[in-house]
This record gives sequence, structure tokens and C-alpha cells, in this order.
Amino acid sequence: MNKISSKLKLILPFLTIFIFSIPVFAKSQPHIQLSTDKKEYIAGESLNIILKTDINCNVVLIYVTAAGGAVRILPSGTDLSGNVKSKKTYKTPATGEDRGLYIAAPFGKETIIAYATAAPLPEIPGKEIGPGLYLVPGGEQQLDKLLPDASKSIWELETFPKDERGRFRKSKPEDPIHMTGSAGQTKDIKDEGLK
Repeated sequence: MNKISSKLKLILPFLTIFIFSIPVFAKSQPHIQLSTDKKEYIAGESLNIILKTDINCNVVLIYVTAAGGAVRILPSGTDLSGNVKSKKTYKTPATGEDRGLYIAAPFGKETIIAYATAAPLPEIPGKEIGPGLYLVPGGEQQLDKLLPDASKSIWELETFPKDERGRFRKSKPEDPIHMTGSAGQTKDIKDEGLK
């Protein structure tokens, strides 16, 4: 028993160093805060998306319409850097930017999805459908394959035709669903470290 105790005393300091050094070697993935200025929109209204990350990273931002089409908003144009600075709040479309996102039919549940990674972005296929907007073939599933290690944040909203204005109610945004890694893994970060 005494022999085991003396060996344990020799190993314990190395074991402690190893255990506490694991986070240093762990890959740091960005955390994303994603929202819109409200949760419900009527036909013709402009969609404003707000994005913030906790570290400098590259971001792919898509808008999934009620019809299922995935429109790439970031990176805009053919430049695929998608670089976002840490703790800076981004709004798209930016003031004076000539690429409005307007609500149109079909209406229903729609989704904003942000992928964030510290790694360079791969080539993302897409067909230009407007200034700085690209339709991504394969949508969310294609981006899940292209960016398997990226953090992922999902924001849901609802759209309505103008004639349903009586059914429409003003609402405040809810907390976004924060996701890291692959779909289904959630991590609630709220404002942790993003001030």
C-alpha cells in the first residue's frame, strides 16, 4: 500500500499538469449571437439581421425562405473571406447598402442560419440572384457538409401577407438558438463574453 502511495505522489503532479493543459490544446470555435429586429414580418417589409461573434472569424450567413431556398447573404459578392471582427455588432443590410432583403411570398416560417469558423472558408457554390445575394444549391445540408466543424446559430421568424395584418402582432425578438459543431448540439451562451 505504501509503495502505491509513493508512486501516486510521483505521478500526481504530471497528471495535474496534463488535465489543466487540455483546454489550451482544445480547438476554440466562435460563439455567435444572431437575431433580427423582430420575429414577425409582413410582405414588403425589410428584413434586418444582427450578428455578433466572440472571436475574429469567418462567417457564412444564409436566409432560408418558406419555400426552402437558401440565399447566401455573407460573404457578399465573390469575395469569400467572410471576415467578422470579435465583439463588433454587424447589421445587414448595412445603412446605404444596395441589397435590401424584402419579405415576399411564399409566407410562413423562415430561418436565418450563421456558420462561424476560425478556418478559411471553402468555395461556396451559388447563383447570383441580386446584388450580393446568391442562391446556394443544396442549402443548409450543403453548408453542413462544407463547414462540418463550424459553429452554427439558427434564428427563426414568421412572415405574413399584407391581408393578414389583423393576425399579425408586434413582437420582440426572443433569445436565439445557439449551436456549436454539428446540428443538434446546443450551447446556451447568452451574452457570455460578448460585451
